[in-house]
Amino acid sequence: MAEASFAVGGLDQKQWNSCGIASLAAALQALLRDKYCLNVDASDMAKIMLSRSFTWNGQLIADAGTTLPNLVRQFNLAAKNGLVLPTPASDHLVRFSITYQVHSTISSMKSGIKYGCILAMEEGGEVGHFMRTVMVAEDEESVMCLNSWGTKEHSPWIPGDLQGARHEFHVGYTFGLENVQCKLNSDSNWETVSPGVHKPGFLPWTMLGGCDFFQGQHADFTMSASNLDGVKKVAIQRGFTAFTVWEGIAFFKPWSVEECRANLFFTDDVTAYLLEKPRPKQWKKIVGKDCFRGEHDALILPATSPREIDAAMEMCLAKGFTVFTVWEGNAYFKPWSSERCRADLYNFDEEITVYFFETI
Repeated sequence: MAEASFAVGGLDQKQWNSCGIASLAAALQALLRDKYCLNVDASDMAKIMLSRSFTWNGQLIADAGTTLPNLVRQFNLAAKNGLVLPTPASDHLVRFSITYQVHSTISSMKSGIKYGCILAMEEGGEVGHFMRTVMVAEDEESVMCLNSWGTKEHSPWIPGDLQGARHEFHVGYTFGLENVQCKLNSDSNWETVSPGVHKPGFLPWTMLGGCDFFQGQHADFTMSASNLDGVKKVAIQRGFTAFTVWEGIAFFKPWSVEECRANLFFTDDVTAYLLEKPRPKQWKKIVGKDCFRGEHDALILPATSPREIDAAMEMCLAKGFTVFTVWEGNAYFKPWSSERCRADLYNFDEEITVYFFETI
């Protein structure tokens, strides 16, 4: 079986028949993050599912494809037989079983759209493609998807075109979780996790691009940042809640999260990381200002109407960004933290608007 490839910032399956795994993993990542405050990487989940050699009609899914009910059934069977998922950069483990609802119409998916996927079928053909869903259009007759082809056709609307061929909605699924449990390491006991309850010890890392804490000051201990997950794991083991990376070296900060945020500096060549409890956030906009003019991610979406701006907000979060600007009918996603973008704000043109997803 050829190994599927996954890209940071969005799944890039690179093989047609792993689209079901890629889409399910992307939906589960959002569900675990939003409902259970657990950080499990979609790429890791997809790779683990591929490594389990799940089958469909006696053949490997990577070769023969699958239905979503079959994939969920095999995942749940593997979970009963000991399948656990790691959280990034730590010994934390998570396990759960998946529930799903089948939808014959796009409109019926609306309430759970962020945690679902659809099968889009090529018009007049037998070729299908699974994609995670992001939002339902106002007329409830089309759905915006997060594709698993990296930056290629990354946010199609279905019904619509894929690879130059018309695709129609065939069936949809929305997912839920049962028996969600986690433990801090292999020697700990499993703890039940309830929706909306953040477990102490399972805090996610916040990345602040272009930022430093206590500039020029750090603990005596440093290490190579070539394996960032390893750095995060060492930080947790040694009791650090903040570190920065500069020129390939990780510098650990022996201060609290609150002290580090109070001593935040902006610099282009440093990236900072904080281990902190998620805080409530919402979208805020500023008219007539821009940041990092001319610099943006490859992802650009149309933004000529309120619906398209809502879609840009959803896709921004789905792709792991928190800032975008709208100018001349397009949304430009900024690959920097909201703190760094705010520091770079400047007056430009009343026709431009910058949107931040940040703490209330």
